[in-house]
Amino acid sequence: MPQDRRTARATPDSREGVDCFYSPWDLVSRISALIGTADRCWQFAAGCVGFAPKGGSDAAEGLYWKLRQHPWDTGMRQVAHHGGHFGCTRLGFFRCYVVPLLQSCRGEGAFIPGPGASGFMPLQGILRPGS
Repeated sequence: MPQDRRTARATPDSREGVDCFYSPWDLVSRISALIGTADRCWQFAAGCVGFAPKGGSDAAEGLYWKLRQHPWDTGMRQVAHHGGHFGCTRLGFFRCYVVPLLQSCRGEGAFIPGPGASGFMPLQGILRPGS
């Protein structure tokens, strides 16, 4: 999806908001600047740079408040996400970063995902439950 896609119109329709995990090491998303995205935009996709909220009336209406962006950081290596396009499909990443966000949607409080945050499971616990 292009980085300047008007996500503001979609976020109010989302019950809990939209979370975007992105990484500058996502080469698939970078290639979109050369070959184009699915909707024929020739620029970096949001997967490598995040969304760039547009100003104007969307910003004035406060439509971006449900858009949460999470840049890749080196701590994600602990759960086998090394910054590439498919790092978000790693079980450890999903358990440590995505599942806690889903749990917070059930009213268990706000959660900022990542190593060092409450609820972070060390790699050993992910590979061998109960360890």
